[in-house]
Amino acid sequence: MCGCPPGGVYGCLHCGTVMCGGLSDGGTCGRRDVYAVLAGSIAAAAVCIAMSSVTRTEKYNLLTVTEIDFQAFLVDPVYDRWFMDNLRCNQVSFVELCELLRVEMAQYSLDNYTKSHSYEKKVAVVLYFLGSQGGYREVAAVFGMSKSWCQNIVHIFAEVLAGMASSWIHLPTSDLEWQQVELGFRSNQNMSGIVGDIDGTLIEIQRPKDYDGFYNRHGDPSLNVQAMVDHTGAFTSVDIRPGSFSDRRIWKMSTLGRTFRTKFPCGSYIIGDSGYALFPWLIVPYLPHEEPNKTLSSCQRHFNYIHSSTRMVVECAFGRLKERFRMLKIPMSEKSMTQTSRNVMACMVLHNILLRLHDPLFNEPDSERDRNIYCQPEPYVHGRTPVETSSVLRSVGRFKRDRIAQTLFKMTNE
Repeated sequence: MCGCPPGGVYGCLHCGTVMCGGLSDGGTCGRRDVYAVLAGSIAAAAVCIAMSSVTRTEKYNLLTVTEIDFQAFLVDPVYDRWFMDNLRCNQVSFVELCELLRVEMAQYSLDNYTKSHSYEKKVAVVLYFLGSQGGYREVAAVFGMSKSWCQNIVHIFAEVLAGMASSWIHLPTSDLEWQQVELGFRSNQNMSGIVGDIDGTLIEIQRPKDYDGFYNRHGDPSLNVQAMVDHTGAFTSVDIRPGSFSDRRIWKMSTLGRTFRTKFPCGSYIIGDSGYALFPWLIVPYLPHEEPNKTLSSCQRHFNYIHSSTRMVVECAFGRLKERFRMLKIPMSEKSMTQTSRNVMACMVLHNILLRLHDPLFNEPDSERDRNIYCQPEPYVHGRTPVETSSVLRSVGRFKRDRIAQTLFKMTNE
């Protein structure tokens, strides 16, 4: 015995014998077994100390959603202001829009896509996304859903709405409709024969992978959207091209520009800004550098004033479009050009639908002109005016414009 104190479990420092209750193994030191037991005890103690000193952190990769009762929003009039501020239409228009889109969405079995969100809530998600600048993350947080689900439902709706363009964005289909459009424009400034206002607007986008041709003259990646409107501000023709396209180039390549003479009533015309070339069916304002003495006469200045006042219809239409669907006022977040174009077209289709539903949100024109409407003018070279038509057509266009200007000036002075 080595004289270890009795009681409990001890390890003898002299011989390394483990003793229990003062009883030893008779003095025989099993050093290897004892060292193994001691090492295990020390390791266990170290683990306990380490675990007690670890600072536990909260899990951060958790999905937190806020459940909202959207059905209550539909029936309570107190939420009408919320609809106008966030969905960019009132409650009545929203309900009518849901019924209109339900027929188009039937093939997608939208109500079966997820049972946790109603069909009306899904429509609200799309309108909130198009009408805000926060992107998918903000919309998902507002409506209590995942970002991926929000993105999927927006893509489905955008595809359907873009497919509805031919039904909601089209030229008049009867002589009576053409007459109503012409009368509507004439009632503005007594400028007869007009059946449409045409212009373009730039919509900034993320730099696409194949970015060649998408940079506009300001150096920003964008889309150049050409649109024609009727007297009510409804879009009747839309053409979306890369940002480097000028107004003249879009007109020349568009379906409208190629088929205008076969679709429009005889003698009618549309008006556009100086970014377009002068045609007998496309009347643009007078420019000083085109005149022999480089100045405009009183008759020509008066015509330009009437022309500009009448052309305000398309400018206000673009202003209302971007004010209602505010995502168009900042660089669009979609990386796919196909999806970006669908979102733009969806906004323009919804613009016409809500106009047809007499939604009161943007009845009055926006006081601030769209700063992007003057898109990609052709550079002027002294002594040369770029045209895409023959000299005969240009002469006919100039003659027609002069006759209109003289008639308007005479009516003013009578």
